[in-house]
Amino acid sequence: MDRRRLAQIAYLYYKEKLSQDEIAQCVGLSRSQISRLLAEAENVGVVRIEIDEVDDRAHDLEEGLKQAFGLEDAMVVYRMGTQDASVRKTIGRAAARYLAETLIDGDSIGITSGHTLREVVRFLRRPEARDLKVVQLMGGAGATALQTYPEELARDYAQALGATLFSLHAPLVVEDKGVRDIIMSTASVTEVTRMWDTLSVVVMGVGDLSVDALLFKAGWFTPDDLNLLVSAGAVGVICGQFFDLRGKRVNSPADERIIAAPLESFRHARRSIAVAGGSTKAVPLLAAIRGGYCNTVITDDKTAQEMLARVESVEARTATR
Repeated sequence: MDRRRLAQIAYLYYKEKLSQDEIAQCVGLSRSQISRLLAEAENVGVVRIEIDEVDDRAHDLEEGLKQAFGLEDAMVVYRMGTQDASVRKTIGRAAARYLAETLIDGDSIGITSGHTLREVVRFLRRPEARDLKVVQLMGGAGATALQTYPEELARDYAQALGATLFSLHAPLVVEDKGVRDIIMSTASVTEVTRMWDTLSVVVMGVGDLSVDALLFKAGWFTPDDLNLLVSAGAVGVICGQFFDLRGKRVNSPADERIIAAPLESFRHARRSIAVAGGSTKAVPLLAAIRGGYCNTVITDDKTAQEMLARVESVEARTATR
């Protein structure tokens, strides 16, 4: 339909406050047609909806996290929706803004994987910082799912940041230790792995141990692996490496077959940023902080509140003993 007609229908709906049924009677169309045309008017730019957003940051929770856990920095944003997908988008937008503001010339930026990191790159814009490098921190070649895997994410981050890309052309999990050792000794792989200890920034997703977690959906780990890990006390995973509530590493059936940066190497970075939030991420985030794998957290207000409440609960129980 032509833009003039779309504008007329949109005017009746948004300005005159007529219902879709009333508009349908006025212009001789069905209600379903009016609904479709209103959507079209927005899609083609006849209607532009702007929301005057207030400060989206929960500064009191940011200070609470920094004080409770000794973090270098924290960014906590209010949830704009209730579904985890919506929360990931809100956190992703905030993390993209944070990176643009904090990267400096010459930074080497390590990237892991995850759905929230995918949202970050959707909002990422080229920063003022120059001579940047993006380094892939975990293998992933051969994975079948789209857009959340390490090599694709690293490539997209490099493009968004105008950075030089250092790709790790290897799977995350291989057949046995011998195969891993051979791959790790190849020149193209060592070029990347030798950068892991000298990263200035790490951007990491933090996974939980649900059956819907990326590592299990991708087939990198089996349901039997999941059961064993949960039984051993694992609550979180970064770069294919699992840890318990205290942040201590939990042995995995695939430990000797994984091609990924050791979590301990993240401690050398100037800024190691955990980007995660939603209904299942408070405990894994807590554990990652306790393990010293991150010194900066970007999350949502509900997750931050749950993290602080868990700490306060432990302190209260300790005080009564």
